[in-house]
Amino acid sequence: MVWIVITLVVVAVVVVPAAACNCKITGIGHIKGLGTQGNSVFASFGGNGIPTKDGFVKGEWNHVDHVTGSHFHGDVDWLNCFSCSTYTGPDVPDAFPLNYARFGGTGTFNAVDGCDFTVHAYDINEGGIHRDGYRIDVYNCPGGSSLHNKATTDACLYLPVTNPIGTSPIGCLAGGNFQIHPVK
Repeated sequence: MVWIVITLVVVAVVVVPAAACNCKITGIGHIKGLGTQGNSVFASFGGNGIPTKDGFVKGEWNHVDHVTGSHFHGDVDWLNCFSCSTYTGPDVPDAFPLNYARFGGTGTFNAVDGCDFTVHAYDINEGGIHRDGYRIDVYNCPGGSSLHNKATTDACLYLPVTNPIGTSPIGCLAGGNFQIHPVK
């Protein structure tokens, strides 16, 4: 007698949303800084990123470079917040313990859809002028267009001393404010 053993293996695929976000961010303002070609830039920005109850992130981000006329508008679909010591000075306390947000998604840059973007934002103090930091990178656009704007340190009341993304320090807002809020 020959016994045949059949083993049945069941594989379940579970789709899990991004890790639950520990913060939400809102911001609006303007910067003076360095752009893609190293030219002086005056740019304005605004938007938000908010976690949903089902573990995803929703929001929008808008950025206009007033020197080149470039415009970016995107949907925020990911958001991470961290606590980092970025600035020194006697009146620069940490805001909510999470004071650095990195967020992004996809959007439209100069009428070209399908670009990726990442924003780096610091919520260092209230108000944010000369303290909060900002950088935007728009990349992977069809046709190769890109945008890299960041504030320069000459707008800072106190100089940034570290930068978690490993590049030169991100400068400060010339106007506006970032708010990183705890999720309730």
